[in-house]
Order: sequence, then structure tokens, then C-alpha cells
Amino acid sequence: MHWRIPLIIALLATGCDGGPTDVPVPIAAGVLVVTTDYETGSFAVIDPDSLESFHSGVMLHKDAVCRTDPLFPFAFVIERLGADAVAVLDPGNGWRIAAEYSVGAGANPQDFVLLSDERAAVSLYEEPALRLVHPLTGAGAGEVDLRPFADDDGNPEAGGLATRGDRAFVLLQRLDRDGGFAPADRGLIVPLTLEGDVEQAILLSGANPAVRPRYQTALERFVIVESGHFTVMQDEVLPDGGVELFDLTTGTLSGFVITAQALGGDIVDAVIASAQTGFAIIGVREGDVPTTRLVPFDPVAGTAGPALIVSPAWDLVSLELTPDNRELWVADRNFSAPGVRVFDVESKGERTVAPIDTGLPPFMICFFP
Repeated sequence: MHWRIPLIIALLATGCDGGPTDVPVPIAAGVLVVTTDYETGSFAVIDPDSLESFHSGVMLHKDAVCRTDPLFPFAFVIERLGADAVAVLDPGNGWRIAAEYSVGAGANPQDFVLLSDERAAVSLYEEPALRLVHPLTGAGAGEVDLRPFADDDGNPEAGGLATRGDRAFVLLQRLDRDGGFAPADRGLIVPLTLEGDVEQAILLSGANPAVRPRYQTALERFVIVESGHFTVMQDEVLPDGGVELFDLTTGTLSGFVITAQALGGDIVDAVIASAQTGFAIIGVREGDVPTTRLVPFDPVAGTAGPALIVSPAWDLVSLELTPDNRELWVADRNFSAPGVRVFDVESKGERTVAPIDTGLPPFMICFFP
């Protein structure tokens, strides 16, 4: 994709200034961490070499996630239900907000992906469509109808988005709104052209693909996390999720390379670093308390190793691999010491002596090159 520099310069000339957004972060590249205490939100930027953290004064919605693209000089924050907006952060200008636009009141955006220099797709939880917008201004560019893939309630619950080559992909969770948002059926992955034309949907091995798809270059596959039913507080109900690989060349799935039962709990998030090394956050019941653990696993053998972190509550919420697959970064919301923890992928040892302070507790991690 070839980004139009004059358009970017024009946006900066008209971008937001002053007020609470006028708080510069003094590094132009780093690790963006969206933070929240569930009352208000913000973000921090971490230097990946020194692990020094810079807290932004920018106020974001309390329920937000981030998105970056290695070929694009801006970062995006998707502000979900209650804000229903996308904020554009400018790392070259102190990580200030360059623009912020609505995607429709009550639409509840879930993810965002660039399709070209003038078009992005936004997945919506409350509408059976993908919203197409200009990534920097929010100007409408059409919709992709997802109603043909819906379950009986008419909404397929579009979640994670990704692109690779000349195609985009959207994960459909297909939840039963009348049944407490439990899975109504197995999930779908739907390929699209970058122009927004829908191709043949592919049925996943499990239900509720609640995590965005990540392409793993070492495997030449997308890693698909299917959380299934969250059973952590249900007596005598076994976890039914799993992790599988999607080959976009052949359009085929591997089946589960690891199951939630093998991991020992409900899958919150998972990544695969290499053919034999993966990591998952799982939800586990301890007495009457739902807790989380970070667990390494072998995708070939389908087996899990001893937990690297055992949290006292639902503290571990997301993880991310560095672009070189050498480190694993974990968002740990532990009440006594919230922050980001960094592990060496090969040795599985922790690099951080203490969690990296992000101001508010961390929620999602996005690498900005």
C-alpha cells in the first residue's frame, strides 16, 4: 500500500490541538499500551529497548483497543460501546490525537483494519455489517453486508479483522443475544477483497472467535483463537475452545493445535511464536474466584507446560509478540502492581523485574515500528 503523504500533511494541519490531548510523548516509535480502570481510559508508550514508560495525558474511552500497521505512520484507538468512535494518534507529533470520528451512535466498534490509503474497515457488534471509512477522516465509503452469515438473531457479531496480501478477513462470533451472548453456532472466517467484496465463508472448528486473527510469518498461517463458552464459573462444564491455524493460500483450517481443556481453562488470548512454541492466557476458577494464568504450550504435541504467571484474579487480559518473535509482552492488571511484563520466548524467563508502570492498568498492547 502506498500512503499519500500530502493527505497526511493536510490532516496534521487541521488536527486536534490544545486541551487534554496536548500532552506530548517524547518518543516517536514504541509500544502503544491502551489503559483503563473501567472508569476512564488513556494510554502509555514504552521504549522497547530501555523499557522506559511514558504516560500520556490523553483521555480515551474506558473501553478501547488499539490497532497499528507497519506501513502507516498513525496509530488507531477503537473506542467501543458508549463512545462508538475511532481516535487517530500521531506518533510523529507527540502521540497527540490528530483526528477522532464517530462510526455511528450505538454501533459498538470492535476492530479496525486498513484496506488502502483511503479506506479502512470497522467491525461493528450492534450492526450486521462492516463500516467502510476513510481511515484519517472517517468519511463514509460504504458497507459490507454480513447478514447472510448471521445466526437466528440476525446479527453475526463481527469481531477481529486482518489483512494479508490482496485480501481482508473478518471473524464472526455468531452469539445468541437472547441467550446471554453464548455461542449460537461455530464461528466463521470470511475473506473479502480489499474492495469489500465478500468471498466464501469458512466454518471454524470451534465457537466464539473472540480474539483478532494474527498472521504468523514463521508458520505462514493465521492464528485463530476460539474461546468457545466461558465456563470458568460453571460447575461441571468443561472448556470447549481451542487454537487453530488458517492457511489463506488453500483456504483450509488445521483443526485445533491445542484445546482449552489441554491448556487447563477458558482461553482469553493466545499467540504462537514458532512451530513448537505458543502462549495462552487462560481463565481458571480458584474457589469462588475467576483467575487467570499465562501458560506456554506446544502446538505440535498439543500439550501445555507449567504456568509462567498465576494471578489472584482476572488480571491477565491480553498478550502480544514482538515483531521479531523474540519477546512476549503481557498486560497484567494485578491490583497491587499493574503493568506490562516481558518474557523471553525461547527461555520463557521474565525480562522485567517488576511490571512496567503504564499509569492506568494496561488493557491492550500494539507495537508501532
